[in-house]
Amino acid sequence: MDGERQRDLVIGGYWKSAGWGATGGMRALCLLVLLGGCYRSHGLQSEEPEMPVEAVPVALSAGLEHTCAVLAGGRLDCWGEDMPREVIQETGVVAVSAGRGTCWLDELGGVECAAFGFSGDGFDGLSASSISAGTALTCLLARDGTIACYAWDACARGGCTPVQPFDGRYVAVAAGRDHVCALSAAGEVWCSGENLSGQVSGAPTERVTTARRVEGLPPAQEIAAGNEHTCARTGGAVWCWGRNAEGQLGDGIEEHGERCMDPRTRDTYDCAPRPVRVSDLDDAAEVDVGTFHSCARRSDGRAACWGSNAFGRLGDDVSDHGRTCGEADCSLVPVEVAVLENAASLAVGYAHGCALTVDSEVLCWGANLRGQLGDGTRVSRARPVVLP
Repeated sequence: MDGERQRDLVIGGYWKSAGWGATGGMRALCLLVLLGGCYRSHGLQSEEPEMPVEAVPVALSAGLEHTCAVLAGGRLDCWGEDMPREVIQETGVVAVSAGRGTCWLDELGGVECAAFGFSGDGFDGLSASSISAGTALTCLLARDGTIACYAWDACARGGCTPVQPFDGRYVAVAAGRDHVCALSAAGEVWCSGENLSGQVSGAPTERVTTARRVEGLPPAQEIAAGNEHTCARTGGAVWCWGRNAEGQLGDGIEEHGERCMDPRTRDTYDCAPRPVRVSDLDDAAEVDVGTFHSCARRSDGRAACWGSNAFGRLGDDVSDHGRTCGEADCSLVPVEVAVLENAASLAVGYAHGCALTVDSEVLCWGANLRGQLGDGTRVSRARPVVLP
């Protein structure tokens, strides 16, 4: 693929287009550093010293309690999980996906992962075009469009055997906690796995073993899977389905006429097993989801989030949205992330979010109990902070 076309990657468990605009006031000669592109050459218009090209962040992914960044030189840095920022891989990385653990992709399609006792490739030499690391499993989209998923726990025990949840060929894959969805070239979304909250779609059941096409959804361009809900972007609109106990579906409705049940506590909660359209959002350029919240990047570089606001994960610097979901403040509709005006991409984790700007800055907000925001503290933030 030539340097004038964007490369599509799965970053943070969802389909993401990895093209970044020019740095403000500087001329971009090339679009990408990823996958055979070329790096940007900047004019000397700024009095501030420029960051070395190889140190410029070009992709982000937010996981359970950590965050990772791919730098232009192919280095992979991660922080959080009570660890300071460290170099995970020196060179050759073109994409990363952080979930319960972390997996990364090299320019030849090779995949390596590190999580809970498992470290290495372990993927039978599969050549992947993208990766999606979920909570219980990681899924790889092979270059031929087929999908293979691996359970973290099985890999840690030495039994890294692939499961193929889908027949046919696809262009994107998104792994949630224990369900997975795939996007076809025609824009159809297919899902399988745990469906107790309707996150696969259709009547809530313990498990869907045969992939099910999501009905009532316009052709999609992007998918994102959380713990118990799923979202898809169709043009500038975003549609979500599954658990809504924390308002993560974003349509402003508290009761959808369906009650799902947690089998452990027997508690019931609102859910929507069919896609509902997110309110007040018609200019979405990207969508990503966490455990109990969801976010979208708007086409103008702003971002909005909805759902649980525990630890300030909505990022709008508001502590009371007039509604409580469980024991935490929440919003049933999108609210604007504070101070963020020039986002080029988003990465949403369990309870935090980050954005990469067109100026190559990284801003993060939300939970920071294990240093996942990367600002050198353990203080959770209700508005984005710029990483040093």
